[in-house]
Amino acid sequence: MQKKTLMALTDRIIACGYSGPIKADHKKDILEAIVLHSWLRLLPILQQLRDGLALYGLDELLVEQPLLCQQLFVPGSLQGVDADFLILALSPEYSAEGSVRRQCEMRIVNLLQDDLQELEDKGEENPKESQEEDLNTCSDIKPPTVKIFCQWVTGQAHIPLGEAERSNFRVTVLFDHECHLKYVS
Repeated sequence: MQKKTLMALTDRIIACGYSGPIKADHKKDILEAIVLHSWLRLLPILQQLRDGLALYGLDELLVEQPLLCQQLFVPGSLQGVDADFLILALSPEYSAEGSVRRQCEMRIVNLLQDDLQELEDKGEENPKESQEEDLNTCSDIKPPTVKIFCQWVTGQAHIPLGEAERSNFRVTVLFDHECHLKYVS
């Protein structure tokens, strides 16, 4: 079986610059040729990336803030938004205290917070089950999640990278008590 696999890769091994016999007992030499070939191809690409970053001084930032920059270059390292982060970011502009409008606005914000928690809980339980329950026959529609909601509201589906951005991140909630007049024909 190993011989068939090795023979199937002959063209690729030769393309990496290996010129010796392609046999299992020369595995170490073959691997060294592949690694050398990969490094020789990869180094110029990485140098071009570094030169491009240097144009804007970002190469220095990489040295000064490696953990912050890691999130930009390592797949899956962006911290996803969760309900707690989004709820803390809500900044509703309420009507006067004690008014009927303010009571209505507070109920709406409480419902929004509950919905965000429910979306997060649904996503954690079993995403496939909740998809089937919610969508029945609509297979092309994604079920709502906190991440999708955040992207819809703010344009981004992750927690801001910088500490200052994170602490200043706000979702302003404005209430339109006259909306029924605007949309009724």
